[in-house]
Amino acid sequence: MPTPWEEVASTEHAEELLRRFGRFAESCIKELHVWSGHSVSEDLTMNFERGPDTHARVLVQRQAAPLSAIELGFVSVVRLNVVPPPDGHDQIIFDATLRRIDDAWLWLPESDWDRISVADDACTWVSARRLFWRDASDWLGKTLRYGSSDPSFSVR
Repeated sequence: MPTPWEEVASTEHAEELLRRFGRFAESCIKELHVWSGHSVSEDLTMNFERGPDTHARVLVQRQAAPLSAIELGFVSVVRLNVVPPPDGHDQIIFDATLRRIDDAWLWLPESDWDRISVADDACTWVSARRLFWRDASDWLGKTLRYGSSDPSFSVR
């Protein structure tokens, strides 16, 4: 079971997370889950939260110990951009950027921050008002953690 969540509350916390997780070297995004505060009740009335209500969890696994997997918890997502790799390419992360920009945390599984513009859609990244993380090292492997491990549709 994953450990309790820790908030990334400062640049120092962000740098410590990058250091502890090896700057995300030799890692991959295993799963990503997004949800909002909107829902429809059984009586078909719309329920919603005021303000930023989109949140995300990302499970990242890596080929190193002792911290082999972590969950990133993004609260009040500003933008989420997911770009699958081109055919014939892998999704290995070799380095990551984690920094505060304006009033949001940006996590970008790329190190070349100056070359990459988050305004274009060339790479995966998440920006959110708050960021949490926790050790999920016992969540290695192919098992899905955010949903059914046996989806009723074919992914191949």
